[in-house]
Amino acid sequence: MRLPIIIAICAAWLCSYVTAFAQTPKIQKANTPNWLLPSSIKPQVVDLDDISLGYYYESTIDQVHLGQQTSYYKEVKVITDDSGIEYAGQVNVNFDPTYQRLVFHEVQILRGNQVLDRLDISRFRVLATETDLSRFLYNGTYTAHLILDDLRKGDKIQIAYSLVGFNPVFGGKYSGEYYFTSGEPMGKAQVVYIVPDSRKLNIRRLNDVPVEKTKKQGGLTYIYWDFHPSVSDEYIPTTPSWFSQSGKLEVSEFSTWQEVSDWATKVNPIPAIKAGSPIAKFVDEQWAKAKGNKETFLEYCLNFVQDEVRYMGIEMGEHSHLAHAPEKVFNQRYGDCKDKSLLLAAMLKYKNIKSSLVLANTYQDKELNKRLPSPYAFNHMVIRVDMEGHNKFLDPTISHQGSLPLDRFFPYYGEVLVLNKGNKLMEVPKPNGQEMIVEDIIHMISGDKVRLDVKTIYKGSQADEMRANLKQSSKNQLQKDYENYYEELYQDVKRIKPLAIQDDRKKNEIIVMESYEIDDFFIQEEGSQRKMVPAYAKTIYDRLPQVENKVKAPIAVPFPIKISHTVKIINKDNKPLSYFQEKINGSSDYYQLDHEVYTQEDTLVSTNIMEFYDSFLPAEEALIYAKDYEKSNTPLWYSFYLNDDGSLYVNTVLEGINVNFWAFAYFFLIILLTISFIYIKYNKSKPFLRNNDPSLPIYTGIGGWMIVVLIGVILAPLLSLSNLFSHDSVLMEKSWAAIEFQPKADQLPLWLFQGFSLTFSAIALTFTVYLVIIFFQRRDIFPQTFIIFRISMLVFIIIHLFFLYKFKLGAPTYIPKFIGDMIGTLLIVAYIYFSNRSRGTFVVPYLKKESKF
Repeated sequence: MRLPIIIAICAAWLCSYVTAFAQTPKIQKANTPNWLLPSSIKPQVVDLDDISLGYYYESTIDQVHLGQQTSYYKEVKVITDDSGIEYAGQVNVNFDPTYQRLVFHEVQILRGNQVLDRLDISRFRVLATETDLSRFLYNGTYTAHLILDDLRKGDKIQIAYSLVGFNPVFGGKYSGEYYFTSGEPMGKAQVVYIVPDSRKLNIRRLNDVPVEKTKKQGGLTYIYWDFHPSVSDEYIPTTPSWFSQSGKLEVSEFSTWQEVSDWATKVNPIPAIKAGSPIAKFVDEQWAKAKGNKETFLEYCLNFVQDEVRYMGIEMGEHSHLAHAPEKVFNQRYGDCKDKSLLLAAMLKYKNIKSSLVLANTYQDKELNKRLPSPYAFNHMVIRVDMEGHNKFLDPTISHQGSLPLDRFFPYYGEVLVLNKGNKLMEVPKPNGQEMIVEDIIHMISGDKVRLDVKTIYKGSQADEMRANLKQSSKNQLQKDYENYYEELYQDVKRIKPLAIQDDRKKNEIIVMESYEIDDFFIQEEGSQRKMVPAYAKTIYDRLPQVENKVKAPIAVPFPIKISHTVKIINKDNKPLSYFQEKINGSSDYYQLDHEVYTQEDTLVSTNIMEFYDSFLPAEEALIYAKDYEKSNTPLWYSFYLNDDGSLYVNTVLEGINVNFWAFAYFFLIILLTISFIYIKYNKSKPFLRNNDPSLPIYTGIGGWMIVVLIGVILAPLLSLSNLFSHDSVLMEKSWAAIEFQPKADQLPLWLFQGFSLTFSAIALTFTVYLVIIFFQRRDIFPQTFIIFRISMLVFIIIHLFFLYKFKLGAPTYIPKFIGDMIGTLLIVAYIYFSNRSRGTFVVPYLKKESKF
């Protein structure tokens, strides 16, 4: 991959930048400030068995004086084990010298009754620190670093320092946050905000943070908390980034979103481009090339900012939030999100196209409106364009996007602050059409060898991501990455065709074609002689959040993306497969997890679909998803088996007889009621559908096409019984349980249809037996009974097909089967109704003594 090389080059460039233009900042030593508020509580006893790093914090103090723009910190660490000397024996303090001074007050080792002073400024090393370099951001921070000598088990390390100066970009207003829980046991903590009487600090407490105490003294208000921190709850990796169960405090001098909007507009107004400047000439060229078409002009400008102005931020001091001038960004051809957004907005303004800068949070797409208004509520800047009444959000930091500007993908950032409508937050539209379609075609050749052809279609944001990946990787490296992907699934993978890539940027669709030969494809089942045919839907499995069924928190899910992964296994020598169809649906109002397997001539098709309708599942849906995940996980890794001759046969993991007791009881009751109806009423009736002709000869034997009717009548009860005890019968437990996986709105109609099917099956089975009896009795009501039965079966099949397609439960193989049944029914019904053989065979009326019903 080229990314590490690019980062290394950027690091070298930034080092030279720092060397040329910056001097190593100095740190200072001073007495402890006299405005500090003393703590009123003693440290709690810590259970040493809960300590993991060999030390713990006996106390921490955070005090912020808004009037003096100073943040004071003090910590006391207790070394409980030799390993703690390594972890706790260093002092590291980060600061930004463009607006902050670092002042140390204490560096001491407390050993018994001894106080060992270790505050020697000359021993500190001040190093440039670039924590955001991997994101191509240079923030100009430094770290004051000191290694403490002669540490021993049982020592206490006491450090106190102040950071003097607030970032002037915020116009003198303060915002911040503090977590009240810790990952390790802690003795005590203190948080204090010292606010001049002329200023107001808004406070928001989350997750059982105690109510603050206040104290007024000398024109200042002390807002403080003295507390014993609790250990934070166990980390749950599947929760969204915005979700936290930890105690958290937010403070801000901004009272409304309008204040934040006014501040942001003042810091970054959209400037007018000076006519005749290099950037003005460039914009004029794009306008001429677009022939005055605003949308085409927008496309040219957006492509330039996204693709030709590389993402690189110099965010020192005020430039953490203050964008560089568009002329400078245009000339240097690099900038961060605010630089690129302001540049695009200025280019559009030059041609009288309205736009607004937009503040967004890439980590918190939910519950942003619950936060205190503050610049720190956002970490990203984008743009909204007003194009002749169509408002479109655009992200200038996404490179190599496809589609026209008004159709381009915009990430779901949740609620954002549009600066020209800054009185409240606005939710961005949820994107759709972000799709990944994978088709694996497995050709069974001979032995354990197969050919695997893979076609992957990327649409929308998936195409954007793939296009960016193509720009960062060589084709050979990408091809190798694809081969390694399949090597993890199978063994002995050999590429037989070069990777083929088709990119339609206007349509924003990328198609990738792969072809491999796999020598050892099949897997020996443990404890068995059978060989499995793996049909992995790995693209889905890798993205599904793996949760426990006890989870009671929101679940972060992949969004926005819909993945359809189809695996087609073509049988050896194109040998036809017996009919098979099964579907498991784990869908709800929040997601779709569909799995369907069916046979199609010589091919077994396994289709899997995954789509979530939002970026998270709420806590009340977590347990439902956990059950669906557990039930749908196995089918996503469906396996099929080989016969002795190397051909394929289906062995579903859900096969076996597991009868639903209540369904069987109801089924038996309907049979009894049907028998009663036949015995009491129907068997005694006279034919009403067709009258016999006395002039026709009487047939005492079975001959002609009537032999075919006899065979069908005898086989019908056997086929009915076979279907009733098949794996997808209405008597089986799984056919009823499967309804729970359907969307809630579909469940009641499916329950009713399942009950209707069960009722009809019981009646049909009874009548198939009755038809055998009256056929051999040559009863005069056989023709009408047979005709009504066969037409009823045909109507039932039509209703069944309707439900299959209405609720997306069917497979294409049902259509040819239905057509065959319909033609067969029409032919046999016509024969029974019109033939003289039928009229002369079934002539015996109801005889009470001879009747078996």
